[in-house]
Amino acid sequence: MNIKDLFENNKVTVNVKPILIFLILVTIYHFIFKNFFPTPSGNVGHDFPLTLASYYDGFLWFLNNGVFNPPWFTPSFCGGIPFFADPQSGYYSLPQFLTFITSPLNASYWTLLISASVGYWGFYRLMRMSFDASEQSSILAAALFMFNGFLLHRLIVGEYGFHGIMFIPLIASLLIASKKEEFSDKKIVLTLKNSVFAGLLIAYWFQSGLTTLIIPSALSVIGIACIAFLIYRADWLVFLIQSALASIIALGISASKLVAGWSFFENFPRTQYLMPGIDGFNNTILLIIQSLFFSNEATTWQAFPLLKNSQWPVLPHEWAYSISVVPLLILIAGFSYLLIKYRSIAIMNLKLKISSVLFFMVFIVIITIPVMLLVYTPTWNTILKSIPIINTTAWPFRWIIVYIPILITISALIFDWIPFKKSYGQIAFYTIISIMLLQSIYEPRDYYLNQHHHFNQLLNPTNIEQAYHRVKSTSIVPPITQIAVMQDATGKIMMPFSRNDVVAFGFSQLFCYNPIFGYALEKFPIKSLEPGPVLEQRNGILNIKNPACYVFPKENRCEPGDHFTVNDYDRAQAFVEYRPWQFEKSLKQKVADYITMISLALTTITLFFVLYRLVNRSLRNNSSTF
Repeated sequence: MNIKDLFENNKVTVNVKPILIFLILVTIYHFIFKNFFPTPSGNVGHDFPLTLASYYDGFLWFLNNGVFNPPWFTPSFCGGIPFFADPQSGYYSLPQFLTFITSPLNASYWTLLISASVGYWGFYRLMRMSFDASEQSSILAAALFMFNGFLLHRLIVGEYGFHGIMFIPLIASLLIASKKEEFSDKKIVLTLKNSVFAGLLIAYWFQSGLTTLIIPSALSVIGIACIAFLIYRADWLVFLIQSALASIIALGISASKLVAGWSFFENFPRTQYLMPGIDGFNNTILLIIQSLFFSNEATTWQAFPLLKNSQWPVLPHEWAYSISVVPLLILIAGFSYLLIKYRSIAIMNLKLKISSVLFFMVFIVIITIPVMLLVYTPTWNTILKSIPIINTTAWPFRWIIVYIPILITISALIFDWIPFKKSYGQIAFYTIISIMLLQSIYEPRDYYLNQHHHFNQLLNPTNIEQAYHRVKSTSIVPPITQIAVMQDATGKIMMPFSRNDVVAFGFSQLFCYNPIFGYALEKFPIKSLEPGPVLEQRNGILNIKNPACYVFPKENRCEPGDHFTVNDYDRAQAFVEYRPWQFEKSLKQKVADYITMISLALTTITLFFVLYRLVNRSLRNNSSTF
């Protein structure tokens, strides 16, 4: 049997078109966005001070301890703070792992490319497998999601905890079962496989720092599922089963980090900030539409006079959600076709039964939530600030991400449905892809390039990059030796965005940049911390904090912000040298640690079982073919 017969008998097919278009798109992606890592002026976005220093810090821990021993604490910032327990930390994340190989800035750029690629193929898989969409509409959806403005502009400014949103379509495709599948042994294995992989991806959300956007990301997945239930009649029961299994897996694997994060968060709740909103329902809808289909800089200037209760300026990256004007054009074309043909909603093949009504209601609730979080009235704002979790939200605009995958899904399905596609499909496809690319290429990005703007590209990454290469070439981890502050020529203390990068010189910034203590460190307990050697003792107290007190104060008989004492000298020395040291955990943390270990073991066993069954079935099919 020759190679050709082997491929034909086993029905092995390779779709060249989505691969070629992906290669073209990723090349264009590179040429557009590589210039932000760094910009022509040599600087990077305003949140990179936290990002680059954190990944460098994780790299130092990795050199001494490897990947399987999580860094519970770090001496690199604020005289010693929690690391693993910080909800926004991402030791187990793609950019951190890439930093083990290449510099933090290179790792950041590769994270952008890889995340965009995952989004492309995840959406392509979703449309092909969960909606049985055509190749053209699947590629269209994949391309639109790949170029979504949220990922692009958030990563350009350095907010790398948000790159996990690109897993939304992949998770949805794993959880949404095809209507064609029937109950069988094969389906049980498939359910296990889908649940395990979806659970691992959801666990990655927790581990990589997406914590603040997990709820809207999950709502996007549920919204896509509702579309599948209504239009494609996907199996909602299998979706619920797989979602439940995936959630159990994700929560089990992440139990240790979640409990630690909650223990830290309880001591530093972020309810002190105002929750901004938009004046009027109509204005809210218009700004959401503008942010989803047009330039984020243009939206910013439109939004300024309409914002209420805003504690800080809402800058362009907070309005960056654009999926281009293409979905809007497709939606208008689809609606126009309905009007011309006088067709009812039945054209979408809805079944008017209780389950369909329920799915439709859930869908309406999901797409209503972001609007309700953004509309401002004094009374409504007071109600929102009384709701747990919601009351910690200082940037409700971020919930607009709920619409990105949902609108792309709907527009791709409409593109498949409109009749003109049969005659002018190729022309329409390449035209709208070109429109999307041109809009992305020529979108104004002065805010992201202008180094003179007070809030944007202010960090020069040279210090962290040079320190990284120095450490990597020697494999010698420099300890933290000093608590430092930045001062001007008159001795006045400065707090620039770049202040965290003193870690590159073996210093721990006293006034570090870490939003969990407040954007102006309002809740940071300085106590006796002051510039000087970290192991210097004053009245029996060392000049370095005991970070276990932030997370487990009761168990370690201290208060958040307390320091190591002279009796803790050996532990403090191990801490500043990035080595493990003994501290006490709470009972619930110990239980969570065991749950995580057991969950990882069971998930690994299940994964091997599923892979064994799939490979075994494939080999049997191949042997029967021969």
